[in-house]
Amino acid sequence: MDVPFQALKYILNKENSNPTNPRYEPYGIFVTKKIAYKRGCRSVLYLSDAELELLKIPKSEWWRVVKFEASSEGWISWIHEREWRCPGAFKMPNTPSGVLVKDPSDAENLRDRISAEPEKFKIKPRSIIPLSVICQGLPRF
Repeated sequence: MDVPFQALKYILNKENSNPTNPRYEPYGIFVTKKIAYKRGCRSVLYLSDAELELLKIPKSEWWRVVKFEASSEGWISWIHEREWRCPGAFKMPNTPSGVLVKDPSDAENLRDRISAEPEKFKIKPRSIIPLSVICQGLPRF
C-alpha cells in the first residue's frame, strides 16, 4: 500500500480489523518507493472489465490490474489501498526502511528480540514504528 502512515487508521478500522476474522492487522514492513520500483513493483491499475478489454492490456500484465466496477449492488473499489505489486515474489532488502507494529509494547518487544537473537532475523529494520502513536484514533485490537 502507498497509504500515508497517519491514514492507516482508516484502513485499520473496526470492520477491517475484526480480531476473529481480520482483513488487515496492525503490522507491516515498509521500503521506499525507489527500492520497490527498482525491484519491479508498480502501482496497480484500477480498471473495469470493459476497460481492461478496451485497453488491450496483455495477460502478462494482469498482475497489475485490480477490479474497479460500479453495479446495482454498489462499488467494487480498492482505490483506498493505493496498492503496489510486483510479479512473483518481492525480495526484501536486508535493511528495510522499517516495520510497523501495533503499539509501543510491541516495538520494545521486537527491538529486544532482535538485540538478543540477531541471527534469527533475516532482515534488520532501520526503524520500528508503533501505529498507535502515529495513528491517533486507531481502533483498539
